[in-house]
Amino acid sequence: MTEPDPRTASPRCVRPAVFPWRRFLLPFTPALYSSPPVTVLAAGLNKFCGINVLVEVVLVVDGFNKVASTQGRDPNQRWRWVTAWPRSSFIPASTIDGRRKGACLFCQEYFMDLYLLAELKTISLKVTTVDMLKPPPDFRSNFEATPPPILIDNGLAVLENDKIERHIMKNIPGGHNLFVQDKDVAQRTENVYSKFKLMLLKRDDNSKNILLNYLRKINDHLGERGTRFLTGDTMCCFDCELMPKLQHIRVAGKYFADFEIPEELEHLWRYMFHMYQLDAFTQSCPADQDIINHYKQQQGTRMKKHEELETPTFTTSIPAAIRP
Repeated sequence: MTEPDPRTASPRCVRPAVFPWRRFLLPFTPALYSSPPVTVLAAGLNKFCGINVLVEVVLVVDGFNKVASTQGRDPNQRWRWVTAWPRSSFIPASTIDGRRKGACLFCQEYFMDLYLLAELKTISLKVTTVDMLKPPPDFRSNFEATPPPILIDNGLAVLENDKIERHIMKNIPGGHNLFVQDKDVAQRTENVYSKFKLMLLKRDDNSKNILLNYLRKINDHLGERGTRFLTGDTMCCFDCELMPKLQHIRVAGKYFADFEIPEELEHLWRYMFHMYQLDAFTQSCPADQDIINHYKQQQGTRMKKHEELETPTFTTSIPAAIRP
C-alpha cells in the first residue's frame, strides 16, 4: 500500500491517558494502528526507585521524514515517521492521594503550554507527578528541595517559573507562537487572582464586588473582541494563565465564600465553555477536591476523612442559559 504524502496526510495523534498498571510500563504496538505507524511512548504507574509515581504521557507523532527506499521502491513514495526529543515535566502530585495532578497554577499553565505544542506535533511530552511529602530518592538527589514545576528538555533541567516560561518561548519548537504581546489583555487579567485571594481572606461583600469588577472587565473584553479566546480564535499564553485561575475561582470561590460567577457574564462563560472543550485544559486540570484542599492547606485546615475518600470530580458545566 502506498504510504501517504505528508503534505496532505493528517498525522495521527493519540491522546494522553492514565493507565491503571502498577508495576510495568505497557508499551503500545505500532502494528495495532493503521499505516503509517504511530510512534508511541509508554504510560502508566511506573515503579520508580521503589515508589509508585503517576506518569502521564502525551503520545504524538511530530511529522514525516522522507528517506530513500532500501527495497528498490520509488524514494518519493517512501516515508517514515519521526518524533521530536521528548520533553519531561515534573508537577506536584495531589495532596490527597499523592498520585493524581495537584492544584498548582503554574504547573497547569506550563502543562497547557506544552500540551498545545504537542498537539501541533512539534514535541512529545511526558508529565510526571511527584509526591513532595515522599519524593523518590532520585528526585531528591537531583533537585534537592526544589518544588515543581520542573522542565527537563534534552537533559537540561529548568527549575524556576520565569526560566521555564522563557525556555518554552525561546528554545522549544513553536513555543514563541504562544507568547503574544497584548497590553490590554495583560492589564485586564493580571490582578484577578490577587483579588480572588483577597476575597478568600475577607469573605465580605466588598471583596466579592472587587473580584466581580475584574471578571466583568474580562467579560467586556471578550465581548468587544468577539473571539473564542483572549487574543483571537487560537489559544495563547494568556489563556493558559487565566483559565486555571478561573477554575480555582469557580471551585474554591463557591466552597469557601459562596461566590459564583454571575450568569450575566455571558462572554466569560462562553469563553470557559470553549476552554472546557480542549484537551489541553481537561487533561491538565486538577480535581475539584484537590483545588479545595490546596486552599485548605494555605489556611491551616485539614480535609475530613470522608472528603479524602471522595471520588474525584471535575466541574466543567456552564449555566443552561448560556448559549455557546
